[in-house]
Amino acid sequence: MQNNYPNQNLKIFLSAQNWLKNRKKVALATVISTWGSSPRPIGSQMIFNKNLEIEGSVSGGCIESEVIEKGLKVIEGGNPKVLKFGVSDQTAWKSGLTCGGKISVLIESFNNLNTHDGFEKFIGAMKERCEILIIKNLKNGDNFFQISQNWIQKKPAPYLLNKIQEIIKSKTSVLIDDNWFIHFFPPTPRLIIIGAVHIAQTLSRMANLCGFDVEIIDPRQAFITNARFPKQNLFMGWPDEKLKNFPPDEHTAVVTLSHDPKIDDEAIIHALNSKAFYIACLGSKKTHLSRLKRLKQKGFNANELNRLIGPAGLSINSKTPSEIAVSIMAQLIQMKKQ
Repeated sequence: MQNNYPNQNLKIFLSAQNWLKNRKKVALATVISTWGSSPRPIGSQMIFNKNLEIEGSVSGGCIESEVIEKGLKVIEGGNPKVLKFGVSDQTAWKSGLTCGGKISVLIESFNNLNTHDGFEKFIGAMKERCEILIIKNLKNGDNFFQISQNWIQKKPAPYLLNKIQEIIKSKTSVLIDDNWFIHFFPPTPRLIIIGAVHIAQTLSRMANLCGFDVEIIDPRQAFITNARFPKQNLFMGWPDEKLKNFPPDEHTAVVTLSHDPKIDDEAIIHALNSKAFYIACLGSKKTHLSRLKRLKQKGFNANELNRLIGPAGLSINSKTPSEIAVSIMAQLIQMKKQ
């Protein structure tokens, strides 16, 4: 599936790729540890060049200036540098971290990273929604890449692999002994929308802004058009035709909006038989009871049907298509974080 709206991680590395092709020197900043009220989680990244072009962020805007100032000294290819900000530092008030948070940021020259042959494969893997792991040496800037559990070009020494094996299995980003940073990139979250209706127009754009790959499925030619859904991934056909070949995984959400059981029920059955983390259907409570009855007749038990949310969205008194889209997107994000 072509990603017309790349998520933030991919946007950062596509910017780096473009700048490097134009012979611009690039630095990468990564949040490697936090404590307390930190503006951005571990693994958040920002990339910038000597022309002060910037993509991404490592805080809510409170420490970026100092990170860039220090990063311009690293950008020429020097050793990585770790900056620490916190309420006890003189820089805390200047930086804006006066709410009690602490944050450590790794700055490294991306020119060094780019010499690794795995960089192009790394970007390709992100586009293909693969799991990616990077092990960073904070002292000398060495990097090890793992894509879909396969090491690219080179692998860490056995002693290091033994030390971090459980961490790798946990699929989390973590700092180890102030020497190594394990950075896990999960697959880009995916949203499958069944029914190219009015709500889908707003929901798809919101999902793009929240970092989701979006695909809209509808067999009705009049509904599923590029004019109504510019730059979106569209499939004109029945859900069964698409989902049997590309089933939802644990990073996928499925929302049915068509109000037509002939269209929606196929998608729901595929979703319930998958690992999708969110399955929701538009419609009234009465409509949902009828839906559950049909699915029970298809052989689904109560526990399986409990995964199905209906009506879709948080209860925020939404009335308009855009308001309903907001309620669905909020609930989807809530479920994604659980």
